[in-house]
Amino acid sequence: EFAPEFASQTYNASAFDLDPYGKIVLNVSAADADRLNPYSANTPNALVSYSLPSDALTYNRYFQITPTGNLTVIQPLPSETNIIALPVRIRACDLSWNQKCSEIRVNIALSHHETQAGQLGFLQPVYYKEVSENLDLNEVIVTMDVEYQEENRIVCNIEDLDLSNKFSIITDNLQKNCKLTLLHQLDYSVQSRYNVTVSVRPDTINNRRKRQIYVYNTHQLATVIIQVKDENNNGPRFIYPLYPVNPNVLRMYFGAVANDSRPDKQVLEVQATDLDLGTNGLVTYSIKDASESPANTPFSLSSDDGIVTTKRDLSAELNKPVQYRFRAVASDNPVRFTEKQSDETNVIINLIRPFNRFVLVFKDKNPEDLLPKREFIRQVLQNVTKHVAIIETIERKRYLNDLQNVQTDDDDVPDADVYFVLQETVEPYHLINNTRQDELFPGGDLGDLKNKIGGDPSLDVITIRKPFDSEASRIFQLSKSYVWWLDDPWAALVALAAISILLCLVGLIVIIFTHSRYMRYVGEYETHLRAFDQPEFVEPPSFLREYETQSLNMYVPAPDEAVHDLGEINMTFEGENVTAEHIGGDQGITSAVNPIYQEDDPQSQPPRPTGFTESTTML
Repeated sequence: EFAPEFASQTYNASAFDLDPYGKIVLNVSAADADRLNPYSANTPNALVSYSLPSDALTYNRYFQITPTGNLTVIQPLPSETNIIALPVRIRACDLSWNQKCSEIRVNIALSHHETQAGQLGFLQPVYYKEVSENLDLNEVIVTMDVEYQEENRIVCNIEDLDLSNKFSIITDNLQKNCKLTLLHQLDYSVQSRYNVTVSVRPDTINNRRKRQIYVYNTHQLATVIIQVKDENNNGPRFIYPLYPVNPNVLRMYFGAVANDSRPDKQVLEVQATDLDLGTNGLVTYSIKDASESPANTPFSLSSDDGIVTTKRDLSAELNKPVQYRFRAVASDNPVRFTEKQSDETNVIINLIRPFNRFVLVFKDKNPEDLLPKREFIRQVLQNVTKHVAIIETIERKRYLNDLQNVQTDDDDVPDADVYFVLQETVEPYHLINNTRQDELFPGGDLGDLKNKIGGDPSLDVITIRKPFDSEASRIFQLSKSYVWWLDDPWAALVALAAISILLCLVGLIVIIFTHSRYMRYVGEYETHLRAFDQPEFVEPPSFLREYETQSLNMYVPAPDEAVHDLGEINMTFEGENVTAEHIGGDQGITSAVNPIYQEDDPQSQPPRPTGFTESTTML
């Protein structure tokens, strides 16, 4: 029947633009006259609820009202200084089915906090940017926003002068912001990170400056961190050993290996480098398809370290060529396969015959002491001979004893032999025979060689010789049996005796094992037989009557056949040197004695002569 009525028709309140969420600005109250009616009291007609109606002309959106009438802040209040009042409408309604409402208008005075003018500067103290090392010159790396320029133009500077030749700082068209650009090409392998410090200041000061409200924290100095991304802009490049120049630089690899080498013998190493980092600079090696000459060469190239090794037993191959060739490929491994780069080179490998070897003898040097000086010795040999030198092996000195057998120097400080070969520097790059030793090392005193090796005072050359005839075919296969076979023939007999003993032991083991299996089989067979019933002998069939069960090829009549009177039967048996005659029998009988029906007592019947001599049996 009645609408709620507010306690006051005029409400005034105040608020601060920095008031936080939930701050109570005002409390209002309203009552419904229906509560005085005893029939309406304590019914929805007497209850009151509050709300803020939507109205574009008010600031209701900044507040909310609770069921108890508290008006609270729900979002930041306007900060514009020209807004000094916030009109709000509050509505009170009962809860009846025929709802009745009333409204009031509240004026909220808004006060603002004091503000200060903003300072010219960058919005960020640090800028981070990733750029490719292939970034074009004069390309903008980063745009740096500047605030509080007002009417002024700005000036940007790079504080680090060492970087001013790599980067440049400019302003935009309105001269309100700064732009960092690239002046010089970036290279990840040279430097992967740059820290560029940039400052900003006004170019001119406008005295009629407009006061700007402080909104942002600004920074007059800002650091630009530039992270350079590695691109695959460098390909692998082979690094070649130092070879004689005759007439041009030899940009290829040469190797040599004994013509009877076994599998997995290292021949040479190819090496390539890539200036890129990460997988872009990871180099792998391979043999180019269809580049082998002759086809299917007996060599393999390790993909990881570029080491060339033999993959077959050269001693077992017939009609081998003296030289093999193929092309080695070095490739990088970028993430994007389309960026893959590679380099190729020729590899030439000659087979070493005994007449190709030279031996350089050093005084008082262990082989392990010469290994670090291997490349130095090789280059000295090249400088003296003007040919490509390849060192095959470094070993203890060998010499011939009184029996012309090859012996090894076993002194505590032995001499050392350096086995090497020389190769032509022009096509077809074949090995040189050691018969040209006098031509290659004229004079025999090795003066030039000793002088150049004398650059290392620790090295003392004794001589250069050819391999001994008795060691030419075996010096590089010390692990094979024929080495000690030739040195000591008695060793063959010892080996033969050992093999014989071994075979005897193997035969004895086989016999014992076989006999054991046989005895086990016999035992199992006897066990098997016990599982069957033993045979029982029974009386002969009745139809046999009184006839013998075995007739000695004589005719035995069937049971139902009448027996005719045959008269006297000639029971004389004749054989080689034997005559037997049946006597004392009646006519019509076919056997003198039937053992089946003999009496058990031999005395009951007298013995009957048979005509056989004792110990003679005829069947």
